[in-house]
Amino acid sequence: ASEKFGEYVKSFNFQNASIPVITNIDAALTTEGSQFARKLQMQIKDSVRWSETMRVMQAQGIDTYIEFGPGKVLTGMIKRFDRSAKVFNVFDKDSLLKTIEAVEERVPA
Repeated sequence: ASEKFGEYVKSFNFQNASIPVITNIDAALTTEGSQFARKLQMQIKDSVRWSETMRVMQAQGIDTYIEFGPGKVLTGMIKRFDRSAKVFNVFDKDSLLKTIEAVEERVPA
């Protein structure tokens, strides 16, 4: 699966990211578009470095997280890692609108 997916993502032209992406296969800040296809492929078969990824996010001053999709597995893991973290779940239109409103309140004008 990883090899097939790797061939698929090679067909995309990834641009450099203006905001760093923390990839959980190496818990590294990534902005180079040329690295994204390889890291996406690796993510299928390599271990997730959850704790390291969370430490990098904390070191970057991230304190607010949004989980998309049904369930709250990641939200629960985040709260166990950092009880002071602010977490939101988006699973439908209403939860999206509530999250947008709450996040806008947290962002300084």
